Amino acid sequence: MNIILAGIIVANVVISYKGFNDLSFFRKYEFHVGSIRSGEQIRMLSSGFLHVDMMHLIFNMLTLYFFAPVVLGWLGTFSFVLIYFGSLIFGSLLTMLFHKNDYSYRAVGASGAVT
Repeated sequence: MNIILAGIIVANVVISYKGFNDLSFFRKYEFHVGSIRSGEQIRMLSSGFLHVDMMHLIFNMLTLYFFAPVVLGWLGTFSFVLIYFGSLIFGSLLTMLFHKNDYSYRAVGASGAVT
């Protein structure tokens, strides 16, 4: 397994596990429209490493584990990292576009980046 892929998976597991066990941590870093619009743009990135529960985390990480090697093989590590984080950011931007006036909207997960 590629070291970058392993690092992304480990980061998702560690950050999600912290979120499972610390609600204030989870709330601080989840995607929350009101907080983002108040200047906490880091949530657009950090929310991509938090998951609702273990099944959500496992599903996203297994999908990444099985499909990322194809992207890595075709495009290489640098392009994979650009695509992964670009997809995460653009997914968050799209979510902001759809929910910009719903200040209570919340979301988490790596689905946008994994897709």
